[in-house]
Amino acid sequence: MPDAKLQRNEALEETRAVSEAYVATLREAQAELGLLIPPRAFERYHDLTRQSVDHERLLAQLMLHASQTDGPAPNREALDGALTVWQRYCAPAPTAKASERRARECQRAVRGSGYQQAVPS
Repeated sequence: MPDAKLQRNEALEETRAVSEAYVATLREAQAELGLLIPPRAFERYHDLTRQSVDHERLLAQLMLHASQTDGPAPNREALDGALTVWQRYCAPAPTAKASERRARECQRAVRGSGYQQAVPS
């Protein structure tokens, strides 16, 4: 039977590697979103999109912090924070709600701006 401590250390190492990659990806997304100046009427949609990326990065940062430990167990405080962020913002239900809110805001912005969405031919 595999050693549970070894498996836990391997899990922490994998969590750390994945979190580092995800934080880097989200940092790039935040930088690109920060440079964009949304067209009139699309400011709220842009803000909601940035907010979603910010929540994901916060979760990834907390998971990274939780996995960076000298011992065999994750940083409990950071892990608790990550779980709280996930429950409030990143779990399926809040993610679906935020996605619906962004979709409604996009539709409102399109109607208010006079833009017409492209229709596939």
